[in-house]
Amino acid sequence: MKAKGWEKKITYYISDEPYDADPKIRAQMKALCAMVHEVDPAIRIYCSTWHHQPEWDGSLDVWGIGHYGLVPVVKMEELKKRGATIWWTTDGMMCLDTPYCAIERLLPHYAFKYGAEAYEFWGLDWLTYDPYELGWHKFLPHDFGPGQDKVAVRYPNGDGYLVYPSRPSAPDRPVPSIRLEQAREGLEDYEYLHLLRTLVERRKAAGKDARAGEQALAEAAGLVASPCEIGRYSTRILPDPDRVFAIREAVARAIEELGRP
Repeated sequence: MKAKGWEKKITYYISDEPYDADPKIRAQMKALCAMVHEVDPAIRIYCSTWHHQPEWDGSLDVWGIGHYGLVPVVKMEELKKRGATIWWTTDGMMCLDTPYCAIERLLPHYAFKYGAEAYEFWGLDWLTYDPYELGWHKFLPHDFGPGQDKVAVRYPNGDGYLVYPSRPSAPDRPVPSIRLEQAREGLEDYEYLHLLRTLVERRKAAGKDARAGEQALAEAAGLVASPCEIGRYSTRILPDPDRVFAIREAVARAIEELGRP
């Protein structure tokens, strides 16, 4: 990977939702991370823990945590100051029961406001029924460990797929969902916010007025808060979806104003 220049594009996903309530799992994780870092300390190790596990400080390089307040903002800032990176992990959040698609659209806003480098969604096209016939999942047996009975679990409606299988009229391409389109809009919002913040910093460094940009950034930051509701409760996360469009317009106008010579 280093010979081809790929190593900086790679993050080692060591475990998904580890059972860290078990002391043996906590010890095993530390040992595995030590083995990886012994090979090369620069290898970034990621784990979708959802919460903060203090015993793994210094072992994990990238923490996959819930954006909705499982880890207090103060603790996230502390982790970043120690050199760790924050990602959002999002299982079950992007489901069909979200009329405003608030999670999809706002995850990049949460990333921008709280300094998360990325978010990961576990499945793009995981299907248990034909989604053109049924918009929900089957009950699936889950094994939660030795000596425990299997439990039937049904995932949230639409969880695990943001694209649909190809149609006979277009057999060579998947069909995007409204949720995927909103996820893309959210990423474009992030690009706007990043550009505006850069312009604000440049103008302030040059001793010029940047208040219009600062005001627009503050309005955008007001769209999201931690802790917040999760999953299908999108109307509580974003009671007025028109605010997103109004703020995007305000950010765009500020970019134009601050970008003039």
